[in-house]
Amino acid sequence: MTLSRDDLEHGQSIALGRDASFVIQTVGLGKAYYPSASPGAALISALRGTVSQSAPFWALHPVDLKVKRGEVVGLVGSNGAGKSTLLQIISGTLAPSTGQLWVTGRVAALLELGAGFNPEFTGRENLLLNGPLLGLSRQQLADRLEEIIAFSGIGAFIDRPVKTYSSGMFVRLAFSLATSVEPDVLVIDEALSVGDGEFARKSFDRILGLRDSGTTIFFCSHSMYQIESLCTRALWLDHGQLRMLGAPAEVTAAYQEHLDQLSAPPPPADTSLPAVPLVTSPGHARIRSLDFASDGLHGTSLQAMSGRSDIDITIGFESDPGLPTPHAAVTINSADGRILASSGTWIDGVTLKRDSAGRGTATIRFPAIPMLKGRYSLDAYLFCERGLHIYSAAEKFATLTIEQSHLEQGIVTLPHRWRAEAGSLLTTHPDSAVEAPSPPLALPPTWTPKFTTSWSRETDKQGLLNLFSQAFLDDMPPKRWAWKYKDASVWGITVRRGDKYAAFFGGMPRAMVHGGKTLQAVQIGDVMVTPEHRGTLARTGPLFRSAAAYFANMHTLYPEARMAFGFPSLRHMSLGVKLGLYLEVDVISTLRWPALAPVRSALTKTRVLQHLSGAAESMRLNQLWRDMQQDWPGMLLPVRDAARWNYRYGEHPEYSYRVLMVSNRWTAKPLAALVLRAHPDHLEWLDYAGSRDAIPLALRAARMHAAELGLAHVKGWFSSALVDEFSQGQAALEPNDIRVPVNLWGRDADQARPIAPLWLMAGDTDFR
Repeated sequence: MTLSRDDLEHGQSIALGRDASFVIQTVGLGKAYYPSASPGAALISALRGTVSQSAPFWALHPVDLKVKRGEVVGLVGSNGAGKSTLLQIISGTLAPSTGQLWVTGRVAALLELGAGFNPEFTGRENLLLNGPLLGLSRQQLADRLEEIIAFSGIGAFIDRPVKTYSSGMFVRLAFSLATSVEPDVLVIDEALSVGDGEFARKSFDRILGLRDSGTTIFFCSHSMYQIESLCTRALWLDHGQLRMLGAPAEVTAAYQEHLDQLSAPPPPADTSLPAVPLVTSPGHARIRSLDFASDGLHGTSLQAMSGRSDIDITIGFESDPGLPTPHAAVTINSADGRILASSGTWIDGVTLKRDSAGRGTATIRFPAIPMLKGRYSLDAYLFCERGLHIYSAAEKFATLTIEQSHLEQGIVTLPHRWRAEAGSLLTTHPDSAVEAPSPPLALPPTWTPKFTTSWSRETDKQGLLNLFSQAFLDDMPPKRWAWKYKDASVWGITVRRGDKYAAFFGGMPRAMVHGGKTLQAVQIGDVMVTPEHRGTLARTGPLFRSAAAYFANMHTLYPEARMAFGFPSLRHMSLGVKLGLYLEVDVISTLRWPALAPVRSALTKTRVLQHLSGAAESMRLNQLWRDMQQDWPGMLLPVRDAARWNYRYGEHPEYSYRVLMVSNRWTAKPLAALVLRAHPDHLEWLDYAGSRDAIPLALRAARMHAAELGLAHVKGWFSSALVDEFSQGQAALEPNDIRVPVNLWGRDADQARPIAPLWLMAGDTDFR
């Protein structure tokens, strides 16, 4: 039995077990075709109203599916897998053979654009005739008609017969109408963007706008990148059967593995490749030139030595200066077409540069390329500023043949390190895994053996946790320790006297950005000294030994590190300055604002993000991070992209945070994001991502959220350069004893001083 939308409106869905919390729900939904032996037999069956007795062909085997409002479900599968069949059934253009379907709200389908257009009628007449078929009332169509025409960009052709249109004009008009209905469900087959050039971007932006406004989207694509980037879930169909439904990364990985198993190696590629086989978007943004070099030799078919040769790829591009700066990307592919490695400027936090004509170049180097022997092809791409829409592509523009001087097998040689010892490690440490060896530690020869100074090791963990309890009169849970030092090569320096722990100085890597360039820094973590050694101010004491040894050997751990910084208390800070370890470069101030009664804004809306790891939320946060870099190019900003926020707030083992997203109410464009943590007497503001202009909106959202929670005020930590930015003339300034040092040991003050003012908030501490 198939349930129609009219049936649903009369409540019959309740009897069949419909769950009203889902926008799309199917139960045993399938489609079968019954091939007849001959056309005559098919006619007789149709006249009799009977079904052919031949074995059915199931284009879609029974599928059970539930989709919530606002979900983006990607559909993957080979040609003939049943993807279009499922989309047509959901759209209502194809009747199922079995099962039930519930769809709540208005559906817009981008399947066969313009299928209902009459070629003899003008574009305007076709809009007036087809608009009601898509669910627009006469008044709605009249109100939106000029907007639909303007979006299509066909100008005076709107009053000419459609048969005189080019294929691009036809598709643009049909797309403009189909997406003007403000659907609750949008169904897309194959393409997320239509048309050429500038309109392809406009169509892509419109679809993203619908998604951001809460429209449920169901689309199929052969681009695994789009599926992973945009979807909240993915569905894999194979010969009409549901093979897998789950997280996009897991589904696409399984599907790609399936394709790899089916694909056979192609014949050797033709080495006489054209220099730049371009597929461009004319007049919008395109790749102008490509240059490929291996160890300084240029060409389109080159050789390299594994682990030795440097590979350079230079992409010349041009784009409309009025559009946001695009991004560049390259992929290295195997002989069977699999992407083995890729890199995009948006992933690495690199901003391309353009001249007044919109032209520029991007060069990427793969030093000592780690690929093992084989033949590889190279692709180059020009993406939009989001890193999603492809403006221009040059596929297989060059080939690279790699040789090697050893017998290592596989695709790539990974960085690794062997450790060899006599005896059995398992006998010595039966409950622990084999540890990687610590890097060399250089210590002054004048240091007496009164204390033992060494890199910390896994076997030190319990001793360090006990030291933490002595130093801070509080316990450090092991899971918090593991979370904090997750990315650290080595936790830090341990100082012992005999078998007793006397001090520890730890740190973890922290990426920072200044003027569009990414810099490496180290964030000082736990500085711990036992109470009995706190009074030792000489350079023979455990505090000095641990800190000086860490700073002197920091570049062994992180060769590109420019500085170390931290958030010590006033007492610790003054002691570090006296010992010549620290240079004080900033102070942290507390700003406090009163709560604000909630008032609905006509221009913005604020929502609490439920998770930070989804593709949609990650894309929004990364866009806000890019906005932030553009507005504060003269400051030294610790990276606060989606990955950092997910680690810092989404993965914290103990604390729960509230992440608010402020966006434009009408366009759904993200304007600002902020992180809050509720305390018994106040709401703490820990982090911010967004432009300078959006700070008042974020402040207003934080103050109103405090009122909603019944808290009297909002408080936050801010470095000196941010106090004026965030106070907005409404905050009370409260000094505290938190200082910001950088490492001075082994350098003079000019070398130690940061290259720019620091952007620091409470969220930049390791924990509060």
